[in-house]
Amino acid sequence: MMLIFGLLLSPLGWVTNVYIGLILLILTGAISGVVNIYLEGYLQRVTEGSDRARSLGAFFAVNSSLMPLGYALAGVVSEVVDKNVLFLIIALPTPLVSF
Repeated sequence: MMLIFGLLLSPLGWVTNVYIGLILLILTGAISGVVNIYLEGYLQRVTEGSDRARSLGAFFAVNSSLMPLGYALAGVVSEVVDKNVLFLIIALPTPLVSF
């Protein structure tokens, strides 16, 4: 799934047709939702019942707190790197994370 996500995300920097970009964004968003469901389900399966709420709470807290930092970092990097290349920088490592 993450391989498909990276392949769909990588051409976004060069898409000039709005409809093609919209289709790519819808597909990557759908794949991201499926991956998040699998990840949350995996976390629920590997943690014991008494610690499940704590582990999911910690996961969501870390995830939510790191998101604004990622946005800030993306803003700084986008000032330095060409916008088209930025999509490749984000998309190419994605399949490596999936293994």
